[in-house]
Amino acid sequence: MSSHVGFQAGNFLAPTLEESKIPPGMPTYIIRHVLLDWRDEEVVQILKAVRKAMLVATGDVKPKLLVCDMVCREDSPRFVYQMSMQLLGLNNGITRTEGHMVKLVEAAGYKVEKVVAMRAVDFIIEATALP
Repeated sequence: MSSHVGFQAGNFLAPTLEESKIPPGMPTYIIRHVLLDWRDEEVVQILKAVRKAMLVATGDVKPKLLVCDMVCREDSPRFVYQMSMQLLGLNNGITRTEGHMVKLVEAAGYKVEKVVAMRAVDFIIEATALP
């Protein structure tokens, strides 16, 4: 088995999978520092687009989604709160809480497998696409 990482430019909000250019049937999809720039409705739309690509998977491999983003917690450093205010003021974005992020992932048709806090300000949400 070989391991490869690929980066794909595209448009998460395109109306079809083909137009989005999200590669179908990959074993893992990583979305890093993307969702905080979008409103909740758009986050769900982005995640649904990735889910469509994941559901094309063949064989016994169950594709994983890894969402890596900054989240607000009570013990978050001041930087996180400042960044949240900047995102809101500049482009209507928001730094969400862990619970808020999990709800958005689930609303897009995923089962959240686990949430891991990183040493820095990021969290990783691991999820699988529901059929």
